[in-house]
Amino acid sequence: MAASDKEPGLEELREFLEKEIAELEERLQLLRSLLVFLEECSAAAAVGQLGGQSQDFHSPDGRLVARLVSRRDTVSLMLFVPVPETHPYIRYVVRALAKLQETSESLEYTIDKEGRYVKKITVMGVNRDNIDDVKAVLEYAAIKIASLSRATR
Repeated sequence: MAASDKEPGLEELREFLEKEIAELEERLQLLRSLLVFLEECSAAAAVGQLGGQSQDFHSPDGRLVARLVSRRDTVSLMLFVPVPETHPYIRYVVRALAKLQETSESLEYTIDKEGRYVKKITVMGVNRDNIDDVKAVLEYAAIKIASLSRATR
């Protein structure tokens, strides 16, 4: 008789837990949506402050990963996911920009970091002769980083 008393209690507990899990999954989805919204707002504010043209790069799950902003003489790549300075595509950008710097004396770049993570790469002294090369380097890195980005779970 004790075993039959436990059966309904276990079933009720199982139903309760399944309901709780479903509610938590809904809440998690809502929180992820809010995070994407905040990232979009932050990125839009940054572009508004900088002016110019922008291009967004998203992860396969739709999350904003990077934004490329071009102004008259400056091109910036803003990263919205943690990318370590030792990441292969960040090292690629540094090597490519150093090479471009050799042929264009006015070209300079800075890398803004938070801890060991790159937040922004800014290239100054961009002109008609080198803008396509600079944008291509930053765009290639942004595409690759975005394609490798996974949603946080």
